[in-house]
Amino acid sequence: MSIYIFGTIFGAIFFSIFAGLIISIVPLSPLAYAMASGVGSGVMTAAALGPLVSMYPDQASTITAFSGVSNLLTSVTGFIYRYTYSSPINTKILSINDGHKREIQ
Repeated sequence: MSIYIFGTIFGAIFFSIFAGLIISIVPLSPLAYAMASGVGSGVMTAAALGPLVSMYPDQASTITAFSGVSNLLTSVTGFIYRYTYSSPINTKILSINDGHKREIQ
């Protein structure tokens, strides 16, 4: 639980500072930044979205929508990846390790 709390607090601070810095240095489309800000938790998305909306207030609703869609897409693909690839691989590794423990004992 402490990892989630740490990530929520310090991840949000990092995302807001990093997003503001990158937006002012690298000249890309604000929609590209909106899609990039959708990675991570909702708190981190909101933290990255703040500097972006303040830099481009005329496109605030579009930027917010793109960021929300990006967050949804990364959440869904992460969920699918976790249950189609990671869980079977972890089960296989644990069964192999369990077999080695039985031989040692």
